[in-house]
Amino acid sequence: VSVGGCAMLLPKDAPLLEAGTLIESSRVDLEPASRFVTGFEVRRGSLQEAADGQPIGMMMGVRWTRLNPDAEKLVQTYVNRQQKRMRSSVPAR
Repeated sequence: VSVGGCAMLLPKDAPLLEAGTLIESSRVDLEPASRFVTGFEVRRGSLQEAADGQPIGMMMGVRWTRLNPDAEKLVQTYVNRQQKRMRSSVPAR
């Protein structure tokens, strides 16, 4: 997740969205307190497989197209919080 877009894992039975597909409006739930509505453009997609080769879904990279300033602030706060959590979980050397 970033202020530019995100990656999403879609279920294996979800319809395939081609690169360039525009979604005008979608609700994004990062956390209960970090919800917003934005549009997005599919930039790339690839089938994801489990270790046994069975498909588990489609990984899709998207670019936000209608991220308003309030939503951008929510995303940046979420990213900062996740980075702090990751840093605090890394053992000191």
